[in-house]
Amino acid sequence: MVKKSNIILSIIIPAYNCESYISECLNSVLDYNPKGIEIIVVEDGSTDGTKSILAGYENVYNNLKILYCSHKGSSAAINIGLDNSTGEYVTFLECDDIIKTGFIRGGFELLSKEADLYAFGIERLSLTGERDLWNLTDNEYSDVSSFAADYSGDKECLVSSTCNKFYRRNIIEDNQLRFDESLPFVEDGQFNKNFFPYAGSIITSSLIMLSDIQRKESAEE
Repeated sequence: MVKKSNIILSIIIPAYNCESYISECLNSVLDYNPKGIEIIVVEDGSTDGTKSILAGYENVYNNLKILYCSHKGSSAAINIGLDNSTGEYVTFLECDDIIKTGFIRGGFELLSKEADLYAFGIERLSLTGERDLWNLTDNEYSDVSSFAADYSGDKECLVSSTCNKFYRRNIIEDNQLRFDESLPFVEDGQFNKNFFPYAGSIITSSLIMLSDIQRKESAEE
């Protein structure tokens, strides 16, 4: 059982070769930075200027942890973040995504309902600037199968993604759940598949959590 913490939400961000956008990502998280949130950035052995940019954030924010490791891929970096997290809930953010203005305030307030899993909408932005909203409705579920059934088909990403969810951390720790470092891709879906059977209560929200931006350049695994 996870020991009770004064941290309510841990935000884990793996960072690899993202010098062009890591500041934008971090600043979007720090825009509304209440007590009870910790931000954990795991610098995954970048070969560009990512490490130098992150150094400028160190010792500025009391609740920002920057951890450094040799390059092992995003799943390994996320697992390091989990090993060092202390929040009652945990969420994951890719280093090229941006938290929507005002989201953390609204999402943070929902945690008072103490569900096992929270899911939010995603804004997807293409290279041409086209905006596509993947919305969820405000709802509460007592089982995962009903949630998954409502968002199957063309919105399956809302179920399989880990970057639009808050997870109760004691479920992760009590069941020794981690991202599979041997998988070259779809590690999000596998993590959710392992987590979902333990989630007895799910809340979906119409809040849009993040902007998923298609980049000309993409970070390697």
